[in-house]
Amino acid sequence: MLPWISATAIDQRRALIAAWTAVDAPVAELARRFRVSRKTAHNFINFKGWACAADGVRVDPLTLIDADSLFLIACEGLPRPTLAYVLPVVERAFQERGLPAVIRSDNGPPFAS
Repeated sequence: MLPWISATAIDQRRALIAAWTAVDAPVAELARRFRVSRKTAHNFINFKGWACAADGVRVDPLTLIDADSLFLIACEGLPRPTLAYVLPVVERAFQERGLPAVIRSDNGPPFAS
């Protein structure tokens, strides 16, 4: 058997993304398994302004994005941009994906002190 990996870089990336989206393992474990150096452990969290849902109800879309890969970790239309609605979304994302080292926001509500 030859010592190099027979899969192409694209095949390896697809396998990593499949494992990531299946929540196969914590990000640190996936980085070790696929021999990927994770440049950052930063997440961006932000509201994208309000919008109307398909049923006509106003929602405030909350996004949580991995800063390095720009992978969309969470996107949820919330009734209002308050901590009471944000906290369950963030807690669920962290339970599924692990806790990031840094979270960056635009300091808008509910992130400003």
